[in-house]
Amino acid sequence: MQSKNNMLLESKNANVDVKSAGSITINGDSTAEITSNTLTRLHSNAAIELNSGSTISSYSSSTSSIRSGSSMTLQADSGNLNFETSGGKAILFANGNFGINVASASAKLQVGGDAIISGTMTSNDYYSPSDRRLKENIKPIDNALEKVLSLQGVSYKWNDKAKNIKSIGFEDSNKTQIGLIAQDVEKVFPELIHTWTATNNVANETNTTKNSTNVEEQATEVEKSVKDEFKAVDYSRLSAVIVEAMREQRSMMEDLEAEIKKLENQFNKQ
Repeated sequence: MQSKNNMLLESKNANVDVKSAGSITINGDSTAEITSNTLTRLHSNAAIELNSGSTISSYSSSTSSIRSGSSMTLQADSGNLNFETSGGKAILFANGNFGINVASASAKLQVGGDAIISGTMTSNDYYSPSDRRLKENIKPIDNALEKVLSLQGVSYKWNDKAKNIKSIGFEDSNKTQIGLIAQDVEKVFPELIHTWTATNNVANETNTTKNSTNVEEQATEVEKSVKDEFKAVDYSRLSAVIVEAMREQRSMMEDLEAEIKKLENQFNKQ
């Protein structure tokens, strides 16, 4: 099917089916349009090509799907490859960088917002912005040693509630972990706490069924999703607190050394 100008295949009340045992090629130097009020289907046992000298667009008032039994390639010979929904956008830029909800991406992956990784993230380097020129109201951390000593490092295992949070994926749920309790940290360092929302799948025993003799009732577990808020600790920024605690401890040791030296001198003069 080829057109140098407009081409329209339209069905007002039924389906549009185009089938081929070989390839299907649709070329439009201007506009090529296939429309149906119900189902539009292109099926081929070989290749399907849609070529346009300008824009190719697809619109559905309900659900659209693109499916391949093998490999699928979406390619933009020049410019960006855009994916958009009513809630946001993702762009594979012409330079190979991929951005989510950003106008441009300066790295291979740039996300405009929070990101949750269900698994382990491995990186050669990790940096947090810390340039003095970007900061104001700079103050030392007071009583760092006292606050650090109020915390307790613990070992633990993830419980069933954690295992039911599918968006995180606690893969090593039976492995012993080491860390801090977020609620304890929040009491002394609220700046190190982040609250995040997750969907927790819980079993709810509400449905009951009677057997044919109406003697026994059997409860069945119905799983439902409940949104809940959980707390997380920023362990990387805890390093600044530990540095100040060590400085305070060093200052205390120097004061003790000076006091011991003073006592030794007094003793030697006797």
